[in-house]
This record gives sequence, structure tokens and C-alpha cells, in this order.
Amino acid sequence: MTPIIYELKLPSDPDRIHEVEAFLDQITEKLSMSSEERDFLVIAVTEIVNNGIIHGNQLDVKKYVHLSVTVLPTALEVTVQDQGHGFVPETVSNPLDLENLLKEGGRGIMIVRGFMDAVTFTPGPEGTIVKMTKNFSSVNSHNSGEKNAGSATE
Repeated sequence: MTPIIYELKLPSDPDRIHEVEAFLDQITEKLSMSSEERDFLVIAVTEIVNNGIIHGNQLDVKKYVHLSVTVLPTALEVTVQDQGHGFVPETVSNPLDLENLLKEGGRGIMIVRGFMDAVTFTPGPEGTIVKMTKNFSSVNSHNSGEKNAGSATE
């Protein structure tokens, strides 16, 4: 199976975050993923896109968050890139430390790492790139085989 790549370019408007779930639903409907795997994928990717909109791009609607999903035979590879100044995830406070337990935020990275099979953060001057992998059992019949078959851009 040739990898299939889907793309979404989303402006940094929190009111548009629901588009991430619809985008992922279009991709995963043809895959042999359990509903739990789909839910974990949607939660993790939505969290990273939301962080890109709020923390990376500082809600600047002139900036975008780019989302790319590559469908492989037994996994989805997801890349999210914002246009912020980059950050180092190791500098984020541990949400399990006693002084952080009651804080409203700060759990996103921990949740994403728990829901995905692999996660890497690459900070840079042109934004942060987050690469995530979600494994699944197999692909049903994903017939298109065309690169960029599901491209959705703003």
C-alpha cells in the first residue's frame, strides 16, 4: 500500500477546532481502528492543534496550524506545525507534582503521550513540529492510493 497523505491548514481561531475531528473522521472511517483508538487519536491531535493555536500562534488568525496525516498499513503518522516561536516541552511543569494538581491546564502533553504510541516535539524559530504515531491493526479497503487524496486547505 502506498502511503496516503491528508492535509489541513487551519487558521488560529479556536472556533475552528471542531474541524480537526471532522477531518480525522473522514480519514479513519475506512481504517480498522477501534472506537477507543479513534477517540484517543482525536483527543491527542485536537489537543496539539489547540496548543498550536493558543500557545504557539497566540490566537493570531493570520497564522495557521498545519496538520498532516499519513496513512500507513498499520499506523497513522500525524504531524502538526504551528507558526509560533517554538518551545521546549521539558520546561513544562509536571502536572502530577503536588503544586500543579489543581491547576486547570498543563496536562495536555501528558495526555497526548498517553494516547499516542510515539510523540516527538521539535521546537524551532518557525514554530513547533509535533510528530505523533498511532498504531492500529490493519487497513480495511483504502482504495484511493493517491498521494494527497484528501487534501483540505484553507
